[in-house]
Amino acid sequence: MLVHECTYLGQDKYPQLHQACQDVLDKLTGLAGIAK
Repeated sequence: MLVHECTYLGQDKYPQLHQACQDVLDKLTGLAGIAK
């Protein structure tokens, strides 16, 4: 949940944070077998 919320924090100010959180979410959904 925390990683999900981080993807919406300051998307224009913190692009590296946004990308890192998105990468974590992508990996977690992939491991869980959940499609985007």
